Amino acid sequence: MNALKRWVKDSREQQRRAPERYLASYPELIMDETTVMMTQETFERIERNCGRYEGTWPTGEYLGKMFLRGTYLWWFGISKEKPMTHISWKSRRIVVVGENE
Repeated sequence: MNALKRWVKDSREQQRRAPERYLASYPELIMDETTVMMTQETFERIERNCGRYEGTWPTGEYLGKMFLRGTYLWWFGISKEKPMTHISWKSRRIVVVGENE
């Protein structure tokens, strides 16, 4: 099994164990190429479940695993440049919106 397949398999297992830490568990997020919109409640859930990392990076780089850093939501994805061998860190600037917006 190549490294990418093993990483995807390990990522799925980690997501099964702690789904609240993964991007797929937040369908209410609205994203474009630069920003992610969410309610204050969703922001607080992500902060509580995924963590905030200001001076360090989280351990366990798994596909879709999220965390907060500064005013950005970050997660691990597959590299577009080298998809068979590299992961990438993806991020979007957080915009908190009201419940009715």
